[in-house]
Amino acid sequence: MMAALLAGLLLHPAHECLAELDWHADGGLVRVSLRLSRPDASWLRRDVSQADDRLTAESAKAAVATIRKHLHLETDMENSNPSGASSENRIAVPPTIHFVGEEEDGFHVWWHFEYRLPDGARPERVRSSLLRHHLSETASRSDGHDHAVVQMRFTCLSPDGYASAKSVVLTDCQTTQTLPW
Repeated sequence: MMAALLAGLLLHPAHECLAELDWHADGGLVRVSLRLSRPDASWLRRDVSQADDRLTAESAKAAVATIRKHLHLETDMENSNPSGASSENRIAVPPTIHFVGEEEDGFHVWWHFEYRLPDGARPERVRSSLLRHHLSETASRSDGHDHAVVQMRFTCLSPDGYASAKSVVLTDCQTTQTLPW
């Protein structure tokens, strides 16, 4: 019985993403590296550029638009609003996102971005619907993975470049988490 349960879990479709966040206080930016499985990276590439190969300069713009729409690094409202203006009166300024490059690594592909919040503040929370959005878009196609497990693990790197002991995981049920800097 237990073997059948474990086999079912191993065969259940899963989509995972590992993200490393490297905060650079001197420049007020976060270097974001997303490790995607080759199939997930391929699906996202097709979504942004109608091609399955490596991202080009033109399709990188579409990739940035996808990241901007589905991956959000957020500051604490009190810290990012020193004037005390209500959240209704504040104008939302989008972050600056720059695509740095793509790197193949065995079964995975790394997408590297620089993410700068408008006020240069260190992000306190992460919110993402990147892989869930992609699966909802493709569920009507022949892959039939609309019930797949989605997991994104965000690890905050320490100033010396080593991973801190803590990371956070986003899932379908938990789409926002506080970052453990």
